[in-house]
Amino acid sequence: MAQRSLSDKPRLQAVLLSCVLFAVNVYVCRELFRTEYLNQMGSIEPVFIALARYIRENGADLSWFPLWYGGIPYQNAYSCFLPLLTAAASKATGMTPALAYHATVAFLYSIGPVLLFLMCLQFSRSAGFSFAAGVLHSVTAPSVFLLPSIHREMGSLMRPRLLQTLVVYGEGAHVAGLALLPLSLLLLDRAARRGKPLWIVAAAVSCAATVLTNFLAAAALAMAVIAWLIACDEPRVRRTLGITAGVAALAAAFAASWMPPSTISAVQYNSMTVGGDFRGYERALAVWGLAMAAALGALKWAMTRLKASQALQWGVYFTLLTGGIALVWEWAHVVVAPQPHRYASEMELGVCVLLPFAAAPLFARLGRWPRVALAVVLALAAVPFAKEHRRFARYLIQPVASEGTVEWKTARWIGENLPGSRVLLPGSSSFWLNAFNDAPQLGGAFDQGMINRFARMSQYVIFSSDGAGERDAEISLTWLNALGVDAIGVGGPKSAEFYKPFRNPGKFDGVLEELWRDGDDVIYAVPHARAALAHVMPRDAIPARAPENGIDLDPLKAYVAALSDRALPVAKMTWKTRHSASIRANLSPKQVVSVQISAHPGWRATVNGRSVPVVADAIGQVVIEPGCSGECSIEMDYDGGAEMRVARRISWAAALLSVVWMIVGRRYWPLATSH
Repeated sequence: MAQRSLSDKPRLQAVLLSCVLFAVNVYVCRELFRTEYLNQMGSIEPVFIALARYIRENGADLSWFPLWYGGIPYQNAYSCFLPLLTAAASKATGMTPALAYHATVAFLYSIGPVLLFLMCLQFSRSAGFSFAAGVLHSVTAPSVFLLPSIHREMGSLMRPRLLQTLVVYGEGAHVAGLALLPLSLLLLDRAARRGKPLWIVAAAVSCAATVLTNFLAAAALAMAVIAWLIACDEPRVRRTLGITAGVAALAAAFAASWMPPSTISAVQYNSMTVGGDFRGYERALAVWGLAMAAALGALKWAMTRLKASQALQWGVYFTLLTGGIALVWEWAHVVVAPQPHRYASEMELGVCVLLPFAAAPLFARLGRWPRVALAVVLALAAVPFAKEHRRFARYLIQPVASEGTVEWKTARWIGENLPGSRVLLPGSSSFWLNAFNDAPQLGGAFDQGMINRFARMSQYVIFSSDGAGERDAEISLTWLNALGVDAIGVGGPKSAEFYKPFRNPGKFDGVLEELWRDGDDVIYAVPHARAALAHVMPRDAIPARAPENGIDLDPLKAYVAALSDRALPVAKMTWKTRHSASIRANLSPKQVVSVQISAHPGWRATVNGRSVPVVADAIGQVVIEPGCSGECSIEMDYDGGAEMRVARRISWAAALLSVVWMIVGRRYWPLATSH
């Protein structure tokens, strides 16, 4: 029998060690692979379940998303990678979207340490220390040691912080980003070393996928690439910079149609006030950036003097950058990025690489048998951590029958009794509504993506009653009418809903008709002259001034009065697709049609084939100016506008040119080397 070549031994070793790491993590979280619904109804996982379900049912029509916030562009609903992956898993296996989501994130959780190991192996060619980094990522949580707030929350130094964020908070996209980040660096490093089109395109695809998990992953990848560039060998810096710039440009082109500038702008703006008040972080960011630059320069000088490995350098620099966000927030309460506490998980990647490679020079000084003995001791020390991870995972991963939850009961009743009606629900009931059905709502599950800020302003005053006083019910009803809401769910103090955002849940008692009740959870009807989203009215009734806050009703008075005026003609609106609708109405030339969906430059309208103006009113909703008399037929269509047309062409062109380049460039690409 032919002997195995020496070159095969490291590969076999890498495969075996990868299998061990994957098996350890599957051992920890194995129940998650077969759990449909968890008892963590307050998590954000319904974002991904709802979007995966929507993709399964509307995969060919993902331009406009009519279910959240009065409508938003689909790409604003959430970054697409995890919902698309979950929908594909659901479609391929027949699993429900909820079960497919949990199986998908369990796989990503388990594969993350494997990809970190392979990245370190690419950087260092040291299987032992790379494996140690993967083990640390699998069975420890460095943030528990470094951040007192996380330590208090976890209650033990030995518990799995990443699994807790996945199960309790629903951070599936965060886990996906952490898994893909080392894969992107591995491919980028290989592209820089070999310079072949195949590796450059693969690196760009991986980087695009990482960016499209969520915006946190995009920021983390940028910091990871900066750390990698600083850690690179000096003789190949210029070439590496050129290839990195090419990979970045290609990745941006691939991602363009899912992350156009308008989406980035909306998320950046909304992120400053979601989960806390992070406004003004840009001022601190400039100082932080200068401090980081100085620190990185000093560390690079020291690492060069010490002849530190690329893996150690990357761990040091990435820990500094990510820890500089999380630790500065923890210890000094200085914000340099929205939701800075979430970067603690990224910091853990850096620490898990830093520690074993920092110990490598000391380890090398030992004799063979002392090294073996120390390796055995460290392996045995990991066992109790793994067992505690497993014990805590069993505690966290508890299935629940969805039919027994108030979120499911609310969604079922709305789906059966208010089909097509826009609703406003509190907290977790809003999060879960579209995981179960297609009921449109004023709320949603990803506030960062909304494009109509008045949807959020109205919800704030309705839930908080801030400044409303005795006019509380009146103010709420004015906003509900102005934004086309047909029913509102309210949870009292004993509500089974998780968040209970209403400060004054009794304000509608005796004011609105009660449609449904389950204990302290109620659904009320919102009275309308006409239950519709399209309304004919005089041009001067359209809100012309934006309300200054939720209790400033003056700009809404004429508009709400026109909505209630039965003397005005009726407009009949019918959705033809998820992104197009027909409106029929008897109009006079001075009348306009107000459509209670979020305004966006991508909306178009025609009357008898003639284009007519579509504008935004002062509360962010569509106004159509038909300019016709008598029976008018209006066709509305959302095409994303010029921005999306350009973005789609860029993405398709990048994909096509990449395929051609990989075929032709295999022979002629000048940077190709035999590595």
